[in-house]
Amino acid sequence: MAFERGQTVEIIDMDKGFTNSFYPAVVISQVTQEKFIIQYSTLYDKQIGDYDEFRPLREFQKEEKIRPTPPEVFVQEFCVNDKVDAYYQDGWWFGRIRRVKAGEIKKYVVHFNGTKENIEFEVGDLRVHQVWSQGQWSTP
Repeated sequence: MAFERGQTVEIIDMDKGFTNSFYPAVVISQVTQEKFIIQYSTLYDKQIGDYDEFRPLREFQKEEKIRPTPPEVFVQEFCVNDKVDAYYQDGWWFGRIRRVKAGEIKKYVVHFNGTKENIEFEVGDLRVHQVWSQGQWSTP
């Protein structure tokens, strides 16, 4: 799949400790048929010069690590064992709902297999997990 300049995408990180996390980015340009320059929307590179400032991180990425931004799937709540992506540490991390905590604001305890962590989230920090395969989105 060819990505266009300015297209919003997500970049998969498969490094140890970051497995199955996706980071929002924008395509800056196509360098070769399978390589792109992308600029992250949530990750920053420290620029050293007269001023210490942060600028969005740009990297070369292979097409195999890039996917389009998934379409929104509107849900009001999740259930135990639902597969979700949780917005955590500047990216979307794949996990599964382990527990729902009732209260004034409902909380969801999400388990991440890659890090063996259980972390609590509100519904606004979760989205339905979707898989990009052969140019199509699907929900497992």
